[in-house]
Amino acid sequence: MGNAATIQRLLELWASDRIDDGRDFLDTEIEWLEPPETIGRNVVTGPDGALAGLRNWNDQFDSLRVETIELREEGDRVLHAMKQFARARGSDVEIPGELYMVWWFRDGRATRMEMYNTREQAEEAFAR
Repeated sequence: MGNAATIQRLLELWASDRIDDGRDFLDTEIEWLEPPETIGRNVVTGPDGALAGLRNWNDQFDSLRVETIELREEGDRVLHAMKQFARARGSDVEIPGELYMVWWFRDGRATRMEMYNTREQAEEAFAR
């Protein structure tokens, strides 16, 4: 399985509320960084922290769905551009927004994920 396919599989597991089944795709020392602008930004290490970060992202909303805009693989990196549609707790309004994840891999496992709110930031990280 290629690295981009791994990200797609993780997304499928997350969408089906089975994200813990994705643990084998994560390196034991994975670094997980939320967007730099996030108030109370989480930066964690290890699969437990990374999976908790995904669950926390989902738990912030009454509903959350994502659509992949782009999934680009180059060397050991994957850029996952997505549009998310979130409905805040107690609201009937669904709010769209863009979100970007840059993933680094080694031996088929994700070693680092950096999340960004803008394509410019994500492209800069992806180019490193």
